[in-house]
Amino acid sequence: MKTDSYIEESDVSAPTHAFRGATVGILPDLVIGTADGRDLHADLYFPEPTNQQRTAVIQVHGGAWRLGDRKMVAARNEKLSSLGFTCISIEYRLVPQDPWPAQIHDVHRAIRWVRANAEALGVEPNRIAIQGFSAGAHLALMAAGTADNPEWLEPGLNDPTSARADAVISLYPPVLFYHEPELDVSPTGMVHNNAAGELQAGVLLDDASTPEAATAISPLAYIGADFPPTSLWHGGADGFVPPHHTLCVYEALIQHGVTTDLQIISRAWHGFDSSASLGEMVAQSVALFLRRTLSERDKLANEHAQLIPDTFPAAMRDRILAAIA
Repeated sequence: MKTDSYIEESDVSAPTHAFRGATVGILPDLVIGTADGRDLHADLYFPEPTNQQRTAVIQVHGGAWRLGDRKMVAARNEKLSSLGFTCISIEYRLVPQDPWPAQIHDVHRAIRWVRANAEALGVEPNRIAIQGFSAGAHLALMAAGTADNPEWLEPGLNDPTSARADAVISLYPPVLFYHEPELDVSPTGMVHNNAAGELQAGVLLDDASTPEAATAISPLAYIGADFPPTSLWHGGADGFVPPHHTLCVYEALIQHGVTTDLQIISRAWHGFDSSASLGEMVAQSVALFLRRTLSERDKLANEHAQLIPDTFPAAMRDRILAAIA
């Protein structure tokens, strides 16, 4: 069953305010789909004027998969949007009310919605990045690794639109899990780590947790050569999710030849980018990463396409363009 909704170009207008760069418009509470009989929403942040197709960045909030909402990352959205990117901060279903893998289905749904509505949103359908924070970073990595995988399609889905992400930005993601019969959850919703710094899989799987399932919910199981370019961030003093989690992702990406950036911020804690200074640094660096891997990639390909004579055999022309992409 197809559950996506669509917006018209005339809907992309809203009150605006300045934020250290481009003026940022905000269009809240867009319905991007329906799940289990209820609407799922997103907030749109866009730089003005909207006279060019921009890179889209889908933002996935954290909260141990059990807490939080899309408003948590509002300041981050404004910072990045002021630098020329269209940000879509999404709602996804939370555990335990909605068991895993509903969360992945919702992230995939958001990517499809943005791609299907690219023209109305003023974004390029082949420049859709996904950025996640903590549990949201885990979902971003998982969504990128399982995109268009038949085993991860939502039951009953009838939508041919690709859920592929073109780039990933991951901040302090939990990716290492272990099985423990008794789930130990703190009042904040965060599970307690074992001595190796792994998290209890039960926080995401509840009673469905098994040793095999603990492995299957890790993005490490889905990283391959076709994984999108990825920017990794972690605080060196993170006590909630030790930096070893991100280092494992980095090692897997490098082994498969994936374009990868790694930033370990010394003495920084979990959620370090919520501070004004570090948040500004992250936004500027992410903007450079996206321009280098997406915007400049397309510009370079277009420039080279103009230099290749149309009389070239089609197969040779395609091979050249593929080599420089």
